[in-house]
Amino acid sequence: MGGKRRIKVHLTRLGQYYAILAAGIFLAAMVRQVNLLLLLAGLVAAPLVFSVFLARRNLLAIKVRRRLPHRISAGDLLVVEIEIERTARRGHNWLLTLTDQVIRMGEPDNDPRNRQKLSPQVTFFFLCPGRPQVASYRGRLVERGQYVFGPIRVTTRFPLGLVEASLEVPIRQTLLVYPRLGILNFPAFQRSHFNHEGQTRLERRSDRASGDFYGLRQWRPGDSPRLVHWRSSLRHNDLLVRQFDRPRHRDVVIGLILRTPDDPSPGDLERVEKAIRFVATLVHDLCRQGSHHIALGIAGKKTEWVIGPSSPGFRDRALELLALAEANPQNRVEPFVADIRRRASPESDVITVTSYEAEPLEDQILETIPSIKGEAGRQESESMRFVSSRGWKGTYTVGTKEFDLIFLDQF
Repeated sequence: MGGKRRIKVHLTRLGQYYAILAAGIFLAAMVRQVNLLLLLAGLVAAPLVFSVFLARRNLLAIKVRRRLPHRISAGDLLVVEIEIERTARRGHNWLLTLTDQVIRMGEPDNDPRNRQKLSPQVTFFFLCPGRPQVASYRGRLVERGQYVFGPIRVTTRFPLGLVEASLEVPIRQTLLVYPRLGILNFPAFQRSHFNHEGQTRLERRSDRASGDFYGLRQWRPGDSPRLVHWRSSLRHNDLLVRQFDRPRHRDVVIGLILRTPDDPSPGDLERVEKAIRFVATLVHDLCRQGSHHIALGIAGKKTEWVIGPSSPGFRDRALELLALAEANPQNRVEPFVADIRRRASPESDVITVTSYEAEPLEDQILETIPSIKGEAGRQESESMRFVSSRGWKGTYTVGTKEFDLIFLDQF
């Protein structure tokens, strides 16, 4: 912190009582014309004037820096370091208190959590030239979103506590807090029954030929006529089909629909957060597994897509979008689901999650997606709709009780 800045000085409560006492002695001396009382009033007022001078001088020639973590998820331990240094070659600083400000950005009218303001403090007792000191404060930010840190307010009551001098350091930094991750426990989404070629049973029945040519085998019921190699079949007097070495990666298309009523209740906002946490956990797990190509779409106030191979870079981009996502009361289901269908191939796993519990929205999703109901049939969903398919051939509806079985929050 270089240059001259405005230093504010005001009396503390103790200083106010002390100033009243000094003013009373001075008035009594003026009324009675007693020189000894005037001398006493000067002696009493001297520490007050001396405190103002030292308090202002104690805030000069200091430099403040703040260090934030690069990334953090909601609920994780946040450690913020504040470094202070005296830039002058001579002199010392005593009893400095630094108060930081942390504010969550957003729209306060729609979400009362955006009005919360945190004021953590750190204290430095002694500061000498050329020796920077570091102090830290810790806490947990339980809500996702973007937080603004700063400015930092430096205060001191040195030496007697009669006055408080303050100085505002205009250091502002932003920190993006990712959604809180949970534990995904949904066996129906995991692939099973892999053969030696890394294909599932559903992959072997696919009519689409992809990958490198692997060899020929005898025809089996369910094989597509397009895969029949007629020249070799005539030569061997038996139906032979072409076999391909399919790629081992998975294409996953994830659609998140965030909707709330015009006047959302705390329960509506909690359903939105639960949907975002679920999708964030799903993306995080897929990126850890690797060998996937993921397309994530979010339909809220803005419709955004992020597409790429599973990697730490893709995970960070996806979590950034989820951290800033906001629900929208308007209906954008049909164009968004149509966009999902356009981006999904017959070999893609498609997952659609929505936070809206109204039955008409479920009808729109089912009418837009040509799907086949599962064995349990259609269930009433109170919180979310989860659609996991192999070429749009499986639909799973998960209610509030069932959702707790496939996703566990970590607190």
